[in-house]
Amino acid sequence: MDDPDLWCVIWLHTAIGQKRCQIIGSLVPFLLITLGLIHLHNCPKEPMVPIYVIVGSAFFLVLQLFALCGHGTLCIIASIPILVFLFCWLIAGSVYVYGAFQPDYESRHSPEYCEKILYRAAFCCTNLAWACIVILGMYGLCKVCCPSWKVCYDKQREDDSEMGENPPPQDEN
Repeated sequence: MDDPDLWCVIWLHTAIGQKRCQIIGSLVPFLLITLGLIHLHNCPKEPMVPIYVIVGSAFFLVLQLFALCGHGTLCIIASIPILVFLFCWLIAGSVYVYGAFQPDYESRHSPEYCEKILYRAAFCCTNLAWACIVILGMYGLCKVCCPSWKVCYDKQREDDSEMGENPPPQDEN
């Protein structure tokens, strides 16, 4: 894997993949807000489910706007209260969503009814958010508890900077 052209291709595909994820990540909250607004009164089993979806998605959009302004101190400081709110809202939303587990999707007049697409979207997003928190928590814990990660990371950065300054000679075969 010492071929510089291969590294360029890998980097390019990673950058393109990251942009695609950012675009999709920006569209999902708009879709969820629309879904919540359309089905605002279609979940009598737990009327807070559509509100949870709308408010959580709106605050996530605001957080994404702060991410666009860069990594300046003001943006980071402004993001902290939003992150705290989103975490608290996730806890509250988990109570709403998991408390209404297995709603009636068929009978619209039943007090146990909840619109299927709305409930499933809320359920999937809640599970995904908890999974991301667990993965990021494990990553942070490993980074703190495993000093060898930092050593490996620093070594990789040194190797990368050396590659940029003095690239290895290419084979002329």
